[in-house]
Amino acid sequence: MSKFPPKTPTYFTDGSINPDSNLAGFRIYCPNKNLEESCKISRLCWSTAAELHAIERAILLHSESKDQRAIIISDSLAALQLTI
Repeated sequence: MSKFPPKTPTYFTDGSINPDSNLAGFRIYCPNKNLEESCKISRLCWSTAAELHAIERAILLHSESKDQRAIIISDSLAALQLTI
């Protein structure tokens, strides 16, 4: 991340599923923009899909800003591999 300017917006994403209820959701946090967002996903899905929803939402939120670059941090290798 040192190749990016210090004020580059950084979005942290997390998607998860509750095995007891089979409900999924995701969360996005961007400290540079003082942004936090959570969303429940109404349909059944797996945790990788929830993470992909979080990454997609981070991209959409960033596209509404004037910043050209962004950093998106995810702990889901499977989701990141699917975005390539």
